[in-house]
Amino acid sequence: MTSARRAPFAASAPHANDVHAELHRIAVSRTFAHAGVSCQLLDYLVRHRDEQLYNAYSIGVEVFGRSPADFDPADDPVVGLQLVRLRSKLAQYYVGEGRGNPLRIRVPVHGYRVRIERVEPATLPGPMPRLRSVPAPSSTIPTGAPMVVLTGVKAAFELTQHAISIKQQGIDFAIRYYSHSASKNLSMAEARALTDAGIHIGVVWETIGAHLHSFSRAQGMADGAAAYLMAQSGITQPSGSAIYFEVDCNPNSDDIAGPITRYFEGINQAFKAARPGEPVYQVGVYGSAACCEAMVSAGLATLSWLAPAPDKTQPAPDASKFESFNLKQLAPAVLPVDDGRRIHVELARSNEGFPTGFFQIL
Repeated sequence: MTSARRAPFAASAPHANDVHAELHRIAVSRTFAHAGVSCQLLDYLVRHRDEQLYNAYSIGVEVFGRSPADFDPADDPVVGLQLVRLRSKLAQYYVGEGRGNPLRIRVPVHGYRVRIERVEPATLPGPMPRLRSVPAPSSTIPTGAPMVVLTGVKAAFELTQHAISIKQQGIDFAIRYYSHSASKNLSMAEARALTDAGIHIGVVWETIGAHLHSFSRAQGMADGAAAYLMAQSGITQPSGSAIYFEVDCNPNSDDIAGPITRYFEGINQAFKAARPGEPVYQVGVYGSAACCEAMVSAGLATLSWLAPAPDKTQPAPDASKFESFNLKQLAPAVLPVDDGRRIHVELARSNEGFPTGFFQIL
């Protein structure tokens, strides 16, 4: 089969009439048939794309009718959650019925300024292959069934070319990143390579900094929304699998009850914004035993991953107090790979009898 090819994006800005026509195509599409709010938000963002003074506050007031005197974006997540829905709908539209359109309208993850790009198709695309995503066996075993202990690696770099080599060394799973750093993130090509090698995939969201001031309800909503979008639109991560969120700052009990709890409340609120038919992901927590136990006990996480002590070489001192973990971080390791090279990773293992939230892409 000859694959469809597209010319590079044109440098000239699209004409206003072309932009208006693209908005109309989106509004009458099947993808946006029951998404009137998303259409209103997109129309606002496009009409105001050249203005300098609009933000979450103005969007909340002008698009969603919030009171100018009372609306605070930090307390009312309507703008962030609706942006997640809009980005998801646009991604769905452009891989489906809008894939042959001459324009692309995108809303970057960081901000509200839409990007409108012209695409000149060399040929009309044929039917797009449908991706199938299935949970890894470890995430579908009935409750109470025995599970084996799995050994894996956590890596902050792409493992595509090393997938077969590390599988041959007994690695069962690889944990990769969702984050604001594109170079660290799991890609679809990498997910396919890991799956083809028989390796299960776990993902962890990297917070903006390992400091307590990085954690708040608003930040949790923002991180949860960004992670959900990457999982759904970037990787087609299957429903029922997990996204772990880092708490890598050794908080005390007051910190856990305060900013850390509010952070995970925000994550859960962002995840609950998914509509019927959209993926539902489990929330996992990566942190100390005290933090893991608190988030699981509060119902803010269903999976826990014990972090190492601050020196990164030994389990956390209080790890023995919490035995119901799903994953445990182990010592760093150096693995030989092809061509005599070596890669530096962190080892991890699962807890026998507990699910992991891992997945595979087919």
